[in-house]
Amino acid sequence: MEEPEVLSFTKKFLLILWKNLRMLLGRKTNLAYLILFSFVFPLGVVYLAWTAEIEASGKEINNEHSLNPLQGKITLLYSPRNKILESLIKGVSFPEYDDNLTIYVDGFVDAKALEEVLTTNISNEGVRGIEFPDEWSDISELPHRFRFALRFPITKYFKTNRLISQHNKKNDYQESGFLLIQREISIQYLQKKNSTQAVIRPKLEQLYTNVELSSTAYIRVCLFCVFVLMLMMDVEDIVEEKELQLKEMLNIFDVSNSLQWLAWYVKSMIITIVISLFVASIWTLINIRIIWPFQNMPLLPHTDWSVFLFYMLVCSHSFICFGFLVSSFCSRSIWAGIIVPLLFIASFLPTIIMDKDTTGTLASILCSIFVCSAMGMGLDRIVIWEEAGLGLQWSNLFKTSWLNDSISVGAILLIMLLVSLISVLICLYIEQVRPGEFGTPQPWSFPCTKRFWCPSKYMRRVLSLPVCYPVQRGNSKLVNANAKGQISGVQIKSLSKSFGKRQVVTRLTFDLFENEIMVLLGHNGAGKTTTIQMLTGTIQPSSGTAIINGYDIQTQRLLARRSLSICPQKSIFFGGLSAASHLRFYSRLRGLKGAAVKQEVDKYLQKLSLQEKANSSARSLSGGTQRRLALACALCGNVKVVFCDEPSSGLDPSSRLELWKLMLDEKQGRTILLTTHQMDEGEVLADRIAIISDGRLRCLGTLASLKKQYETSYLLTCEKGPRCDVPRLTQLIAEHVPHTRPQSNIGSDVSYRLPHRFLRSFGSLFNDLEQQKEQLDVVGFGLSSASLAEIFMSHGAEDLGSGGGGRTSGGGLDEQRQRQAQRRRDNCCLRCLGQWEAMLLKKILYIYDKKWMLLVILLLPLVIYLLSIIRRQSSSNMKRLPLTLADYKSDDVLVLLQPKSDARPMRDISNAYQELAQQHCTVERISQNVGDYIGPGQETPERIYEIKRSLIAAVTVDQEMIVWSRNDPFLHSAPLSLNLAFNAMAKAVVGPEASIEVTNAPFKFSDKVDGATISTIALTIAVSIYLSIVLAIFAILVVQEKVTQIRMQQQMSGVNMVTYWLTHYIPDLVLYFVFSLALLVAVHESCHPGEMLLILMIIGVAALPFTYIIACLFRSPGRAVVIISTIHNLIGGLFAVIMVIWYQRVYETEFRWMIYVFYLYPVFTGTFAVVNGFTRFEQCHADSIPVENLDKLRLNCTPGLTPVHYYCNCFVTYGEICYRSYFRT
Repeated sequence: MEEPEVLSFTKKFLLILWKNLRMLLGRKTNLAYLILFSFVFPLGVVYLAWTAEIEASGKEINNEHSLNPLQGKITLLYSPRNKILESLIKGVSFPEYDDNLTIYVDGFVDAKALEEVLTTNISNEGVRGIEFPDEWSDISELPHRFRFALRFPITKYFKTNRLISQHNKKNDYQESGFLLIQREISIQYLQKKNSTQAVIRPKLEQLYTNVELSSTAYIRVCLFCVFVLMLMMDVEDIVEEKELQLKEMLNIFDVSNSLQWLAWYVKSMIITIVISLFVASIWTLINIRIIWPFQNMPLLPHTDWSVFLFYMLVCSHSFICFGFLVSSFCSRSIWAGIIVPLLFIASFLPTIIMDKDTTGTLASILCSIFVCSAMGMGLDRIVIWEEAGLGLQWSNLFKTSWLNDSISVGAILLIMLLVSLISVLICLYIEQVRPGEFGTPQPWSFPCTKRFWCPSKYMRRVLSLPVCYPVQRGNSKLVNANAKGQISGVQIKSLSKSFGKRQVVTRLTFDLFENEIMVLLGHNGAGKTTTIQMLTGTIQPSSGTAIINGYDIQTQRLLARRSLSICPQKSIFFGGLSAASHLRFYSRLRGLKGAAVKQEVDKYLQKLSLQEKANSSARSLSGGTQRRLALACALCGNVKVVFCDEPSSGLDPSSRLELWKLMLDEKQGRTILLTTHQMDEGEVLADRIAIISDGRLRCLGTLASLKKQYETSYLLTCEKGPRCDVPRLTQLIAEHVPHTRPQSNIGSDVSYRLPHRFLRSFGSLFNDLEQQKEQLDVVGFGLSSASLAEIFMSHGAEDLGSGGGGRTSGGGLDEQRQRQAQRRRDNCCLRCLGQWEAMLLKKILYIYDKKWMLLVILLLPLVIYLLSIIRRQSSSNMKRLPLTLADYKSDDVLVLLQPKSDARPMRDISNAYQELAQQHCTVERISQNVGDYIGPGQETPERIYEIKRSLIAAVTVDQEMIVWSRNDPFLHSAPLSLNLAFNAMAKAVVGPEASIEVTNAPFKFSDKVDGATISTIALTIAVSIYLSIVLAIFAILVVQEKVTQIRMQQQMSGVNMVTYWLTHYIPDLVLYFVFSLALLVAVHESCHPGEMLLILMIIGVAALPFTYIIACLFRSPGRAVVIISTIHNLIGGLFAVIMVIWYQRVYETEFRWMIYVFYLYPVFTGTFAVVNGFTRFEQCHADSIPVENLDKLRLNCTPGLTPVHYYCNCFVTYGEICYRSYFRT
């Protein structure tokens, strides 16, 4: 065989990368999920996006819906009560609706009385309030400074606590009729102040508004699913390698941790690059024309594909680094399966809590630290650029997307890159100080040491120390000297290890030679495995050292590891790799290449009879086959030093002989250390034997030398005749071997122990026995030498004590218990009760063992409750907002003026309009039509975007005046633009001192109405996520019992399947009930508790069996938790929410069969029930009226305001709140 090469860093990296990719391809289930979520989901987003309505505004505002939401009834309440004001309000008319509209008018003493009525009549959607100053109660004419506030109690969407919002897609001023009432009151004022001149009735028209991309939520969910699912699988794989010691195994083979992290990173990036290219292509480039029902344009047609690809890659990089950070804190795959999705979801919370419209720069930077929040923030801005018609380009990457925005997409990506770098550094630091159960931890302050910053100086200082330490050897009578002329492959020098105060290995010293197999014997806990772990560098020795192939493990660990290999006590393999792939991987890792690798793989497959299992997954092999494969992996590659920790455990006799033959054939040119409990294995394989007990070396040497050195004895066995005189026989033997007594006298044999020191007397003893056989009635006798077991029991066995000798006096009690047990077995009912008792006890012990994990899940609803409190406190009440340009005072705000006529009073109105507007912002006079000026085809797209970005109002002054407005990003553009036009008309018609001041003053909602926790959909998603995790954890024990074959053992013990599954189901259902109560505490303010508890329990009753069925498909508990929670959450939760929103649209298509199919899935159906429960409660709560106000309602049943029968007969009382009943007529 050719000499193996020393692999370079690049070759090792490529080999580890190959291993990671093969693991992915070998796991068919994971690959199927990855393809589904990474390729099918993005196509589904395209379908959902382009089957949705994409509405572009360009319609006149003064349509029927904007004025007449109550089917022809409107009530105008005003204050204070005054004849002049009453005349003004009664003069309000809507010529467009005179035939279909009934207007009721009523006045109140002051603003307080008006607000009281409005507040207690919140369910009547026909009420509009008009509040004038209270001091106008005795006016005789209207003042020049005309002021009024519009009170609209029917809506809470005016957002008077903010001025700008890019996330407002609803024109609340239009839909509520606010603009028309404002227009008519202003017209009445001008007519009463100047009755000689006709007042122009402005036409309300909305500016061209960007096309709304309705798929933002779907894009966000899709990207989250793609990234999170892939990285959850990667984190679970990384933690699993750490848990199974595979990571440390690779360290033994000179694969550093940094190289392993790099390989994992590149593997993940390769996958995400493929996914990102696919997503970027179908969302920004490809026009899907031939596949119904897609439209003939991509999802993001204006966005540069390369910029979007860059965004996807940065997000991928950040998710990967965040996953690495999380994996460094996890040491168990089960915990990783639960914690990882929770942390990813938690990183979404900042964007949920923060106000997108008022978030400052610092808050935006802090939110960008969290990976999911940063991804969502970047996506929001990409959508805003897309809606603007420009799309995200390299030129605007570092520009804010709208006027009040505080951070750009480029800044978000830079923060994500910086945070990912910090995450990697923290990950590497945690790995050094907390390497897990195996590995050498560094002190927490190691980055501050000279050794960290100047490793070359430290190594020179260490290497200058003497290599040969003073060695204290054991008793020379017990430990023979090293064989002369042999080369030491391993030299162990005073090796010691302690864990706290417990000394596990004490000053161990001996040598291992080439071409030999050293067998290390010792009882359980003697220190055998700890010794091997110190020799391989897995754990740090407390003192002493070892020289392996000429290199010190303390100072030259990497060089020492290059020449050693290990067959661990447990068979550990990489998931998804076949038996042949493992041999190929380890052979290549040790420097073989080309044909030598294939030759090595074929050789060991043949020698261990693994040809038929070559392409089978290593983890699916039987236990014995796995042990043979583990030994082959340790021997392949012509490694010089091999440590085998009980390699033959679990093998049948035939396989053991096969393995022994392989080890004897392969020992030439190697140094092999083998630990075992099998004495025959030591006698067959050992060239030398070492026995340790309590961490100390008791004896060392060849089997023959040990028999000579120790006071061993021979066993004389005599076959007795019918009249054998045993005392006389014993006397004869004692004459030659003094103090001899029978060791055993059972049946026809009597045996004696003859010490080795009387070997010279054996000849005369045998002569006398032969001569006196007939007299002593001895049929025959024989002599056997001492065995290795005797040596081991003499010097290496544990002190068993005297507890096992003899029976106690409780025999009668034992017999009574046996009779009771027999009666229970004979009685069917008692046997069944006993099985239930045992199975339930097992379940209780399991729950207690997982108490911390269950406690964490039990506290998760606290997060939902705290989130609702934060949102409730952060949502301030609506305030009074004067509708004036003064609040927008900025040079960035633009007003367009189109004067189409020079005749009076048009010229005066234009001049007044310009004079008023330019006090607070920039005014631009244009000659074109406003709609055409900012429409497509005019100037450059960038110029059009800048105009749209800053344009707040526009007017066309002519005999038919047009007031233009918009609803994004300027929330109050519509009433402000209309008021600006009327102020200009007032100054031109009434006089320069005239002004009209309008205030939007929505009343303060009561806590019962405005105190909603979170929106129904968001709350449903939170409940769905929690239930998905809760249901997934019930799969852990099912998978564990399946993999460890405990289920089969219980079946063999007589437990039938009905009992087995019921004893799983009932305790799980009780535990699920506890989790449901915890969840109910968090959401009780948003639902009827009894109704919601019933819904949750029905979900649990139906979904638990589905969880058990899915769990039977997995062999890893951690992976089962990840996949099952993902299935429940996406299909049962998010998909159900989407169907709730899109129910009517989907139901009207040929895909309506999907709804009925998914109804069979309990979590999907249960999510529908949860949504309905929250929605119904929210609607009822919105129509709640305090009981003490019912009398006032009856007293104030003004015609057109509150029909008596509507309130007095249609309410149901619950406690102190009266709810409208939708079930009464």
